[in-house]
Formats: sequence, structure tokens, C-alpha cells
Amino acid sequence: MTPVIVQNRGGKSHAANLLSPSRICAVITVFFLVQGCSPRSQKPGIDISVLSRPEPDVVYVELRNRVFNSSPSDFKVENVTEPFPLWGAIVEHGLPNGTATLVCFANGEASLYLSSGAGLAGTSANADVRVGASNLVALAAQQAPTASPTESWPPPAIGEVAFWFLSTNQVLGTRVSDRDLQDDNHPLAKLYRSANALLTQMHLVAAEIQSKTNSVNNKETNNASTNAQPDP
Repeated sequence: MTPVIVQNRGGKSHAANLLSPSRICAVITVFFLVQGCSPRSQKPGIDISVLSRPEPDVVYVELRNRVFNSSPSDFKVENVTEPFPLWGAIVEHGLPNGTATLVCFANGEASLYLSSGAGLAGTSANADVRVGASNLVALAAQQAPTASPTESWPPPAIGEVAFWFLSTNQVLGTRVSDRDLQDDNHPLAKLYRSANALLTQMHLVAAEIQSKTNSVNNKETNNASTNAQPDP
């Protein structure tokens, strides 16, 4: 499947519109912290957690809720034992302009949903992405026993990262400040870095497919232009 923007603010699907590599880079930059961020000792002058954010796109809300309310079979995940390993894991980052939601399943499927209405899906056809997604879920299973069962899953506040663990009979969750995750000794830091690495791989795959698509489109345009020229 080709990586696509799965929806826009108007709730319309656009399967032909690729999420541009530049936009994916921007998402990766703001979704997960990168090396060289401000030291933890530097605190913002205002409490950014109380800032208002745009209302999430309706399709984003539907996609997100579907994951939380589904079973493994809904996403073709098989051979899940109780209580762990998990059949899926979700890592979300609360940003000033919305929420970025990375969804991974044990079968290697991975998608990125943005509350603005855009998203990235289809890169799981790549072997490295599938391995990264399934490894992330396996790593999440190690942390799930320390999380709390929950029947609600509000999006993270600005500056928070939420980790959701999908078991066959319950959802478990925990959330932590993104600043705390800069500490490699934090229990969830490894899972956070794994999500970061997976997003980077998804970007690389999407950029490669985008490049190939552009090449094909340019070739077709040139051929059409040549064929349209009148004979001398």
C-alpha cells in the first residue's frame, strides 16, 4: 500500500495525496524529542499545559476511538495470549497544535494519525517498518504490567507523552512528561526511543515511495507532452 494522507480537516479521504517527506520530517521533529533539546532544568515561563488547542478532526477522533474499542481480530492480529504479550501499543505526544498518535500492532502494522486530520499509513509493506512495529509492541509488553487499567483514554496534554497498552481484555495506560523521557534511565525511555526510530523508518520509506511516484509522474507528463506535439 502507498503511504497516504488518510483524511483532512473536512473529513474527506484523499488516497492519492501522499504525505510529503518534508511534512513527515516536521512531524518527527515535534512528535518525539531529539538530542540537543533544552536541559530539563530549563522550565517554560508559562504553563503550556493550559493552552488551548484546535479541536481534533472528526475522522481522527473516529480512527483513534476505533483502535481503543477494537479487538485483535479487527486488525488481523493473531496468536495473542493473556495477559501479555500485547496485541497493540499506542504512543501519543501532546503538542501545542494538537496530538500525534502512533499506532502499532503485533502483526507489524503501523500508522500515524494527526489530530489536524492528516496521517500516514501504508509503510508497513516495508519489512523494516513491520519489524520495528512488532518490536515496539513486544517492548511495550514489558512495561504494560506497571501501567493502570483504564476505561477512558483522553489525549495527552501539551508536553505529555501517553503510552497505551492494548490487551485482549483491557486497555492499560500511563503518561509522563516529555522532559522526563530525556533521561535514559526513565523506565519508558527505551520505548520512547523505539517509537522515535520507527517514525524515522516510516519517513524514509514514504520519502522513497514519494520519489519513485514523482519520477513516474514526470515521465508520464513528458510522454504526454511529446505525444501532443504536432507532426512537422
